[in-house]
Formats: sequence, C-alpha cells, structure tokens
Amino acid sequence: MIDTEFKECIGCGACAIICPSKCISMKISEEGEYRPVIDRGSDCINCRLCEDKCVALHKIVDVHQIGNAYYGWSVDSDVRNSSSGGIAYVIAKSFLKDGGVVSGAVLDVENKCVFHKIISREEELKQLQGSKYVESYLGDVFIKIRENLERNVPVLFTGVPCQIWSLKTFLKDVKQDKLFTIEVFCHGAPRVGVFKKYLAYMETKYGKLKQFNFRSKKFGWNNASYQMKFAERVVQEKHENNIYHLMFGYHNSIRTNCYSCQYRGYERSADISLGDFWGIEKFYPEVDVRKGVSAVFINTEKGEQIFERLHGRIELYQCKTEEILEKNKWFIMNYDIPINQKKFDKDYKKLKGSIFIKKYEFLYKVWYRIAHKVKFLNWNNAYEIK
Repeated sequence: MIDTEFKECIGCGACAIICPSKCISMKISEEGEYRPVIDRGSDCINCRLCEDKCVALHKIVDVHQIGNAYYGWSVDSDVRNSSSGGIAYVIAKSFLKDGGVVSGAVLDVENKCVFHKIISREEELKQLQGSKYVESYLGDVFIKIRENLERNVPVLFTGVPCQIWSLKTFLKDVKQDKLFTIEVFCHGAPRVGVFKKYLAYMETKYGKLKQFNFRSKKFGWNNASYQMKFAERVVQEKHENNIYHLMFGYHNSIRTNCYSCQYRGYERSADISLGDFWGIEKFYPEVDVRKGVSAVFINTEKGEQIFERLHGRIELYQCKTEEILEKNKWFIMNYDIPINQKKFDKDYKKLKGSIFIKKYEFLYKVWYRIAHKVKFLNWNNAYEIK
C-alpha cells in the first residue's frame, strides 16, 4: 500500500486511479494540498499497483539532456494574448487539426480549482490558454490518455515537469510513440487550499467571482497582473502587490514536495520545455517584448517533429541555454524552505480564511519587505541539482 505521508508525493493521483479495489481517493489535506487518502474500510487486495505507478518511488522514464535553446512567438498577434509568446497555443491547434487530442490545465472559477482535461475541438482550446498558479487536479486524465493511445490517437499533454514524469511512469507498459509532451517552466505548485482561501476572501470583499486571469498583459508582458472580474467590478493587481502571488513568490504556498523537487535539473523527460524568456532585453535588445516572448528547449526528435509542423505560424530564433536560464534558475535549481514556513503552515491550518490572508498581506507588504531589504531574511537561497 502506498505511503500517504510520503513527502515526495506530487499529488498526481496515479495511485488512486489504478487501484482496482477503489481503496484510495485524492483529497485536500490539512496542509491544503492534494494527497492520497486510504479508505480503511475497503478491501485492499495487496496488488501493489499503487506503488508500481508512483513516480516518486520509481521514475522509470527515458530522460534527455536539455536540448537546443530558442526564443520566439506566434505570428498571429491575437494568439499572443496567451501568457507568453503564444507558441503552446499554436502547437495545440496544430495537433487538433491533425486529428489528435490535447490535455491541459483548465481554471474552474466556480469550484476555485484547476483541473486537467482532454479536448478534441479547436473551440475548446481557449480554456487551456494562460498560466495557472495553482496545483492541477489530474483526476482520471491518465486513463483517458491511455485509451486514446491504445486507439492510436495522437496525444499532446501539457503540464509541469513532475506531471509528465508521472504520466510516463503510469504508461510505462503502453506504446508511447503517439504521445507528445510539453512541460512548462515550473517555479513550484501553489497549494489548492491556499488558492481557495484567497478566492473566498476576495469574494467577501467584492462579491461573486466571474472570471480570473493569473497573467493579464494589461500593463505589458513583463509587468503582469492578476485580473479578477466580479459581478459589480473588475479588480486588477500587479503581481508584486497581490497577496496570493506574494505567497507564491516567497515560496510559502507551494506543495511540500516542491522544496526537494526531483524533476528540476538538466535532464528532461518532456519533448519540449516552454516558458517565458525573462531578461531577453539584456541579450537581444532589438526584440519587441511588449506582447511576450516564449523560451523554448527542444529536447527530443519528437519535439523537432512538432516544430516542423509550425512553419509560417511562428517566428523562432536560436539562442544560448544559459541566456534563458539566467532568469529561470528554478528550472534547474531548488530553493531552501523559507525560515517562516512552519509558522505559515500553522497559521493556514488554524486561522480562518480572511484572517489568514489579511495577516500575510501585512507581513509580506510591510515587515518581510523591510527585513529582506536589510538582509535579515534570505528568501532566495538555492542549490543546483547535480
């Protein structure tokens, strides 16, 4: 039986969906993150499939060194309304036109969560656009991907690195020649429980939430903001002023396993790594960054095949790996647990949502900024994964 307290658990739910006795389900833990829960009243048959499919225990997948580095964007200016340069959207659209299916993360405002789904129609693609700074509930999407692959249907899966490692571990006995994967640069996955508390707090202030955008470009690509549409008004907050984003940026709200992430480093499992080219102005000052620039690593032959389909739909220019990584260091490096983490976790469990949010809104915006400025606290210690 799987260890439900295993600190390296990524919350993928592979153990739950593979269990033939339905002994395991995924719940939000008291820490606010997705965790497997065992129904002690069910009849476990000791098949150990839950352990067999656990990526944190096995990691039996092919890996590749980070591939050639590029930067670019979609030639369609409307598509560049995506979080960065719109390249993921162009790739996904190409897959759908060729008869494949695409799996990605969708924001569910009503239930205050993010979940993965599979789409097969272009008109559904907008749901997958944009960054989502909260862990995604995978549900039975791995089962559906397996079914599509067994029917010889091409599948494009987009997610954070650990989810791709998990998917490939889950499919280790399935032919994967029609599986294509894109990982997004990951800073860590904020806990769903923190997200729920934050949105509940915002609704007490402004009423029912209708729409939520984690990465609005209203003030420009490199000056991103949260945009929240409520019944009576629109709230726009720049990342550096938004309490939820500060919890993320100070590394307090991320999942437990993210502090010792096994999936950062120069060895990649995904065919393509995709993110934002922060700091591009230093190396290529001639580039117009106002609508966003994507950073790309093409890690495999499959990745090369994907980009061969996109001729005329994107602009792509080769660059150096170290140029992309200079402002994306968390792609290859872990950070230390914040020194106030135990207190943050205790407050999350003990305090009501509004009190919890208000307390840290004050601390982040006033005291922690002062302390950080005079070097009382060191929030950004990091070490490189060898």
